[in-house]
Amino acid sequence: MNRTKSILGLALGVALGGAGSAEAQQTTLPNARPVWESASGGSVANRAPGRMVRQGTARYRTAHAAMLNHARNGPTITATEPAIDTETQLKVDVLNTIFTDLNVALLLLAQQISGDDPATPDDPDEPATDVSALLGTPHSR
Repeated sequence: MNRTKSILGLALGVALGGAGSAEAQQTTLPNARPVWESASGGSVANRAPGRMVRQGTARYRTAHAAMLNHARNGPTITATEPAIDTETQLKVDVLNTIFTDLNVALLLLAQQISGDDPATPDDPDEPATDVSALLGTPHSR
């Protein structure tokens, strides 16, 4: 027990002795100036609290306006459509024509299978397109 107390006391003495000697060795430099002498008026004015608050509120207003503009108008799209070469455009046109003709052929085939004649417009399932009976007759005064 005595041994641990003596080791602890020795460590404490070294720590306190080192701190005291560091304070005693502190010296001032001959060309050292106080802070208020080394700061110019412009640098102090740039760090003034009122100016920092104004800059912060200006950044907030700018960000808030940009957010509202984005919410109201949507994103700004700057991308342009890539140019299509003639070969690709020809392929697209050919496929559109093939599928349009295929749809017409399927409709004609369905009419042939069901036995409907496409020349007769009196189909009970189709709504009437003549509305002249609904208009009435004009009266002259």
